[in-house]
Amino acid sequence: MAVDKKSFILYSDLITVVEKLIVKDRVNGTNNAGELFYHLLKYVNDQDPSTDNFIVEMAFEPIKQQLKRDLKKYETIREKRAEAGKKSAELRAQQAQQMSTSVDFVEPNPTSVNTCQQSSTNPTDNVNDNVSVNGNDTVNVNDINSLLGAVAPKTDKTGSKKKFGKPEFKSVLLQMGVLEQHADDWMKVRVAKRATFTESAINLLINECEKNNFSVADAVRICAEHSWQGFKYSWVQNVNNNGKTAITANQSRQQRIDEVSEFRVDNQQSIAERLQKHISGSQ
Repeated sequence: MAVDKKSFILYSDLITVVEKLIVKDRVNGTNNAGELFYHLLKYVNDQDPSTDNFIVEMAFEPIKQQLKRDLKKYETIREKRAEAGKKSAELRAQQAQQMSTSVDFVEPNPTSVNTCQQSSTNPTDNVNDNVSVNGNDTVNVNDINSLLGAVAPKTDKTGSKKKFGKPEFKSVLLQMGVLEQHADDWMKVRVAKRATFTESAINLLINECEKNNFSVADAVRICAEHSWQGFKYSWVQNVNNNGKTAITANQSRQQRIDEVSEFRVDNQQSIAERLQKHISGSQ
């Protein structure tokens, strides 16, 4: 057994061997089945057991080989998770460095927007200032500064806006140790649900995993398996508590709330970018 490993897998097909031992034990008045189980427990507790009972030795040999194979799988998985955690820490450090060196976003002067319309709606001369973007979205001019300030786009050292889309989204997932197949499957789910591939979305995933000490690779795999647009650790707990069944009504409702919240963040960022482009073009 590995250090600090307190469990092991015992396969159900072992019952065929144990049944035959029990039958012989009852006929011969022996206790080979009990000795086999005791021998197994001593082995997994690293007590290096030995026996003079040839029947127990022969019955235990295939069990021993399977335990060794399982231990190798366990060590491989643990190494991958450790590597994923290391990459996650490095990525956070890079993001922190980028944030500390990013160029501050300068708020534009609202008076430079040529499409502002002012209309008096009552005797108290209240002014309603609106700006129309592409003829569709209308945003109050008084809120432009606060909106742009809240979701100011990240810039590189040259001051130009960084592009972040599907390739970058997938690249971050792979850096976090996510298997490419799981990443592709989850991205297909997000496309089907019309979810965006933004830094905000990837940061929500990473923060949720870090907060609950949960592997990003496992989170993406589970999202792909359950067709989840986003990820909440509480959803995993609900699935584990209820077995591999459909999610509960409360979980489904909370999932929709979280997805709407994510959509609003992404949509706010999109509107801010369009406003900035419109303002820059009108100057």
